[in-house]
Amino acid sequence: MKKILIGLFVISSLGYAKEVMPTAEAVTIQAEELGYSIDVKVGGELYSNYTLVKDSKTSKKLLGDETDGIGYELSVELLKKRSPNFETGVGIAYQNNADRKNINSGIKGASYDSMPIYVTAKYKFNVDSLYVPYVKVNLGYSFNFNEKDLTNSLGKSSINIDDGLYWAIGGGVEYNNFLVELMYGVTKSDAKSPKVFKGDYAIDYEKVTLSVGYSFDL
Repeated sequence: MKKILIGLFVISSLGYAKEVMPTAEAVTIQAEELGYSIDVKVGGELYSNYTLVKDSKTSKKLLGDETDGIGYELSVELLKKRSPNFETGVGIAYQNNADRKNINSGIKGASYDSMPIYVTAKYKFNVDSLYVPYVKVNLGYSFNFNEKDLTNSLGKSSINIDDGLYWAIGGGVEYNNFLVELMYGVTKSDAKSPKVFKGDYAIDYEKVTLSVGYSFDL
């Protein structure tokens, strides 16, 4: 009788283990879900502005904060799926920032382009739909270049623009690997111009960018 009871216990234990332990197929599916992807996006600015620059002594506006034209952006991100809903990764972007609008102060210029390198985190919401909304955040460092010299009636004055912190926050919608994304971002920078600015001036750039793209599964 004892042997029969032991045998029944072993059989029931094996049956339970079979139900609890994941099959090889389930493990393979989970591994695929937790793989890598590359997001490639291109976008245009819906809004942008620079930091307003005033004379430190007279408080006269030297450079306005409004922009002239529309900037654009191209980005590539390598993402690792940490769970079916959460991804982290790294990204790089080329940002052709808009020019600074003249405010009739006699001085123009002091705009620049940026190339931020950043880490990113993305969370997808569980919805019973082909359209999957998500939120994300970027944080990194921006290399600023292609600065426009200051110009006035007397000619050009060189300007040095520093690199600085970059961050962005926003979200989007994914549909069959296609992406539509809206992000608010800020690039930090200081500027120097010995002939015009005495000391360092903040010359940050903020924008709202609407992008479209595609997520390639690896």
